Amino acid sequence: MTDKEIQNSKKLNSIKSFLPFLRPYKKQLIIAAVSLILAASATLVVPLCFRKIIDLGFSDISHEQINLTFINLFAAAFVLAFASALRYYIVSWLGERVTCDIRKAVYSHIILQSPEFFETQQSGELLSRINNDTSIVQILIGTSISMAVRNLFLLLGGMTMMRRFKHEVQHGLRTA
Repeated sequence: MTDKEIQNSKKLNSIKSFLPFLRPYKKQLIIAAVSLILAASATLVVPLCFRKIIDLGFSDISHEQINLTFINLFAAAFVLAFASALRYYIVSWLGERVTCDIRKAVYSHIILQSPEFFETQQSGELLSRINNDTSIVQILIGTSISMAVRNLFLLLGGMTMMRRFKHEVQHGLRTA
């Protein structure tokens, strides 16, 4: 094994170490994932609504069709707002709960240490490091991972939309 492979396996093992703390919250993880998918989908629908509004605005289509498109736009905005708020709440809550569980496990482990351990380690420094590390974990689980996954979904969805509509744009430019 090369040094790089060893480093990558260590990174994966450190990520896997969080799984036992996430397992009790499967239901909340599913809700967060569904709300993330809904929010990303609604975000991708908004430009499609504007595209349709602009296309209909320059044609002789009835005003009812434009009004229906505006209603679809407002529905997409409502779904986006609701799903984003739900995702933010659930993910923040998960970050708090997982951090609390990690702190409990770490403190339980520290209490079981022998008196010799506390003679060689400074307890104030130890508590400070534990507090800093769990705060970083809380930020990671509470926001960073969710934002990264959301941005990945938006990137993939945007690329898919660009690929799908590429032919329509090329055809429209040729006939203009």
